[in-house]
Amino acid sequence: MQLENKEILKTKIKEIINNQVSPESLINKKSVNELAEEISVYHQELVYQNQELIRIQRVLEESENKFKSLFFDAPVGYVFYKTTGEIELFNSSFSKMISPDKELIKGDNITKHIAPEYQDAFYLHMKNLDKNGKDNELELKLLGKNKKIDVKVMSSIWEINKEKFIKSTFMDISEIKDVNRRIEYLSYRDQLTGAYNRRYFNEELKRLDTKRNFPLSIVIADVNGLKIINDTFGHDVGDRILKRFVKTTKDILRSDEIIARMGGDEFAILLPNCEKNCTEKIIIRIKENIEQQEIEGLKISVALGYSTKTESKYDIDKVKKDAEDTMYKDKIFDEKSKKRKIVLTMLTTLHERYKREEEHSKRVSELSYKIGKAMNLNQDKINLLKVSGLLHDIGKIAIDYSIINKKEKLTP
Repeated sequence: MQLENKEILKTKIKEIINNQVSPESLINKKSVNELAEEISVYHQELVYQNQELIRIQRVLEESENKFKSLFFDAPVGYVFYKTTGEIELFNSSFSKMISPDKELIKGDNITKHIAPEYQDAFYLHMKNLDKNGKDNELELKLLGKNKKIDVKVMSSIWEINKEKFIKSTFMDISEIKDVNRRIEYLSYRDQLTGAYNRRYFNEELKRLDTKRNFPLSIVIADVNGLKIINDTFGHDVGDRILKRFVKTTKDILRSDEIIARMGGDEFAILLPNCEKNCTEKIIIRIKENIEQQEIEGLKISVALGYSTKTESKYDIDKVKKDAEDTMYKDKIFDEKSKKRKIVLTMLTTLHERYKREEEHSKRVSELSYKIGKAMNLNQDKINLLKVSGLLHDIGKIAIDYSIINKKEKLTP
């Protein structure tokens, strides 16, 4: 460009010097020298402008390269598409979200990569952008290669040559969602059994306390003898019993019915749209299934009670209290026989672990009986002595085998 300008100027100067240009054409009757000097200034100005254009071109190229780097190498997905959805431009991050093993095709409609349950929401998002030029950010799921990906979408309208385009940023929020789901799970779940906790139960009780869920039944359950099991066999056995009870109950309940651990050995079950007959059948199934199971030779036993709300006028807290009262009646009614079963199971377990203890216990029981007879005690006291002799070493069930059978002296 500089060479062309120089040649033009040389030609014009020659024309003036050789009188090929009339003096009238000279501005303000300027002399040839003056005009040549002025042309020289113009020449220098053109040279400067040419250099400036070259500099600006370099700056623009650098800016373009920076833009390309920001767009194509960004850690978030960028997509540039028509208001009808046809993709014009996209970066590698978006392509990897959709199909990491193959290249995304230009001209694809972006809606085909949106999970079906979010299609309507995304379509409305595009329409609002086209109409108003802006819309709220949106959370949805993209159809990835093997799974759906949680993303946050932020979009804006770009107008080029009077044609509207949409630029959307897709931010992968799968990890954040997973963490939030985990936190939510922990905040509403009992960590030991996987059942819901008291907080969740109380919230669900309020939510379900509406006419459309009537009859609404509440079942209260209590695992029998858990304290004596924990004290004798250890908390690990008690924990296994609680987990087994929850699993067995979950297998019986429907998807909309929940079980929650209210604390310790007490659980609550919510049964929406379940009248008395339905509730009683569920209770019978739970009892039959749980009482067939054993852990460490212990039969699992549960006390159950229920109450049903059939009309809005009944207070839900009163219904829950009635269920608790019914459960306690069931527990008291059968408590003695269940405790007796637990003690007998403990005794059987002790004798199975330590064979010599069975003969020893029987000998002590027989001697105690004879001593009672010799002291002329009444029959009730003699029977008590006999049973006491049989059970006098039952505490050994909680002592390690190596200590029971230790041949050396015991340490302090």
